[in-house]
Amino acid sequence: YTAGSIHGNECHVDNPENYTGCATLDQLIGSRLALFNVEVRFPLFRQLALGFAPINLPPMEGAVFFDAGMAWTSQSRLVTTRESGADESRFRHPLTSVGVSVRANMWGMMVLRADYTKPLRRVYRSAYVTVSIGPTF
Repeated sequence: YTAGSIHGNECHVDNPENYTGCATLDQLIGSRLALFNVEVRFPLFRQLALGFAPINLPPMEGAVFFDAGMAWTSQSRLVTTRESGADESRFRHPLTSVGVSVRANMWGMMVLRADYTKPLRRVYRSAYVTVSIGPTF
């Protein structure tokens, strides 16, 4: 769940008090936050040998993960599941996703990541790919 993963067809203006005009995006906004992540990491390879000439690649690892989180304000009501048609800005529930990741340590200077993530609690549950540079979490 990132702001860039929410498409225009997921947004609908049903409440003029929404922060962004997109109720789906508003679920990511709040002054309070709770996060949960569990992942299993495993090494992919350290060196690739092709015949007699070893090719040195950066150390790479894979991961399988589950994420859950929610953001809310003092005006929000926390629920485990939201009824259909309930105001997404006011009634907040945990957002969850699962995915797989490949991470490469680029010469000890940065970590290059490619994540394939499938949101579980969105109207449009299409999976998406993100490529980023940053910590492995």
